Amino acid sequence: MDISLITSLYRSDRHLPDYTRRVLGVHRALHAAGVTWELVLVMNDATPRERAAAQELAAGGVAVIPLETARETLYASWNRGVLAARGALLGFWNADDVRYSSALLEAHTRRAAGEGELFYGGWIERYRERLAGVLPFERREVVPALPFDRQRFRAKMRLGAFFLFTPTLYGRVGAFDPNFKICGDYDWAVRACEQVDALRLSALCGEFVQDGSNLSAGTNPLQAVEDNVVLLRQGWYELLRPAEPTLMREVWQTWGAQGRVLSPALQAQLWGEGAADRWHAAQAAAAARRQAARLRYLPRRIVEALGMRPLLRRLGVLKS
Repeated sequence: MDISLITSLYRSDRHLPDYTRRVLGVHRALHAAGVTWELVLVMNDATPRERAAAQELAAGGVAVIPLETARETLYASWNRGVLAARGALLGFWNADDVRYSSALLEAHTRRAAGEGELFYGGWIERYRERLAGVLPFERREVVPALPFDRQRFRAKMRLGAFFLFTPTLYGRVGAFDPNFKICGDYDWAVRACEQVDALRLSALCGEFVQDGSNLSAGTNPLQAVEDNVVLLRQGWYELLRPAEPTLMREVWQTWGAQGRVLSPALQAQLWGEGAADRWHAAQAAAAARRQAARLRYLPRRIVEALGMRPLLRRLGVLKS
C-alpha cells in the first residue's frame, strides 16, 4: 500500500456529502496514476450516516478500513488510525477540508525515490464569514510553504494540516499525545522535526476551512495554553506566549508537566501577578489584527455578496 489517509469522524453528518465527493475524486486521480491507497475512517460514537458514508466509499472502489470507537480525543483517534494503516506514507484528512491529489502524488514519487520521511506543503486557507453578520462570504488566502528551518518550525505549527510521514518516523517519534485537544499535531511535529528535516512539496496540498467553529481558529484560549505546553516540554522558554493564567496552570498541573518542575520565575510569568493583564492585551491585539484583515477584504466581500463581479468585469473595473 502506497498511501494511507486517516479521517477521524465525530458528528460529521453535515460534511459527509462534500467529503465523500472529494474522496472519490482523489481516488480516481490516484488510481489513474497507479498509486494504491486506503482510507482509515475512525468513527467516534458512529452515526448511521457515517456508517453509510463508509459503505458508499467502499462501493466506489476506495479501500476503506472502518473503525468504530467510543468518543475519544482527536489525537487518540489519529493514533488508532496510524496503528491500523498499511501505507508507506501516512497522513490525515479532516472531513471539512479538501485534499489535492497532486501533492499526494508528488510525495509518493519522492518517497519512492528514497527521499525523506516527512513532507509538507502550502495550502489554501478558506475563511467563511458573514458580511454585516448577515450575508455569507468566503475569502481565500494562499499560505505558502516556508523553506524548512528547524528554528523557525519550533515557533508554531508550520507543517500545516496536510503533512505526510512514514510509519518508521512515527515509530521513532512516538504517538500523538491524546491529552491535547488542539495542538497535538504541533507537539508531534516539533518532536519529528528535531529528528529529521521536513521536505517541502512544490504542489499545494489542499484547502483548510476556517468557519469560526474550528478549535484551532485562534480564538480558543486553550490553544495558547497548549502551545505553551509544547514549548515548556521542549525547554524553549523564549517562545512562550501569554495565556489565560488559570487555565494555563490547570492544564500544566493536570497533564502537561509529565513530571517536569517549573522554576518560580516561569510560574510567575505564566500564572503569577500580571499574567492576566498580558493575556488580555494579547487577545486585544489579536482581535485588532483580525479586524484589520476583515477591513482589507471589505470591498471584495461587498462585490461577492451582492453578485456584482460579472457586471464590474464587463465595465472593466475588475480583471477576469
